[in-house]
Amino acid sequence: MSTEIEAFEQDLNSSETGGDWVEALENYVDCLPGSIIEYLGLDETSFLIERGRTLLVVLETAEENLGSASTGFPSGWKTAEENGWSYLGIISLQGARNTYKEVSGYITQLVSEGAFKAFDEILFVGMKRSCKLALTCAGIVENSKVLLIQPESSDSATGEFADGNPVQRALVAYDPSKAEAIEFVNNTRANETILLPCRHMGDRTAQFIKIFDLLPALFDMAFSEEPSRPAFFTQMRQQKRLHRAYWRGVLRKMDNVSKPKLSKMMCQSIQSTLGGRVFRRELRRIENL
Repeated sequence: MSTEIEAFEQDLNSSETGGDWVEALENYVDCLPGSIIEYLGLDETSFLIERGRTLLVVLETAEENLGSASTGFPSGWKTAEENGWSYLGIISLQGARNTYKEVSGYITQLVSEGAFKAFDEILFVGMKRSCKLALTCAGIVENSKVLLIQPESSDSATGEFADGNPVQRALVAYDPSKAEAIEFVNNTRANETILLPCRHMGDRTAQFIKIFDLLPALFDMAFSEEPSRPAFFTQMRQQKRLHRAYWRGVLRKMDNVSKPKLSKMMCQSIQSTLGGRVFRRELRRIENL
């Protein structure tokens, strides 16, 4: 790796704002062979890395990527690199209102130019506010699949879903306690829909999926001829046991519904396996009730 690209990678990992991260990403991608960078508007950047005949298309906002689960690179970048997949990233600074029109127009233009004919398999990936846009774009490209993680409402994608072809397969990872996620699931148009309820993850579903390193498993399900839901849930359960952040969220939910006995049992179990001041403190509080 050249000194220049190492410096840009350090910039990716140290970025504090979405704008800084996008600039560092553009500098990094510009050093890679077979890369193309395009500007869709003032707040949207797309970059294409051509490798193989499988294409991963990821739509996300820069600000959401800077969370604690970020690796510095866009979502799915490392998996695409390891598998020799081509990668099309579409980054918006904050999900601006004009993103929906700009991005869907860009995908339509690529279709008219025959750009997607070079790929045998295409997967669109949307997270949170980008889910609706990912589903719409997948409907523009024939025989594509879509992965939707923590769907929620978006200022940049108001109204009903845009008309388009039903996607070949849709995977939806969501917390079933969220009404907007349920509404999204009910409106998803696909020849095959695979629902992946991620209970107790709530507003941090996308973040937990990254922390639990579940993205590669989701990509495998999307591309597999016989996707296995049990295998995904087994891996998710295994990862949940190892992360205090997940159990803190569960503890808050139990505290909100006043279940001290269940909270005490959980605190004792987590304290004995993972430790942590939060569970030790909460255990003392419950015992003093």
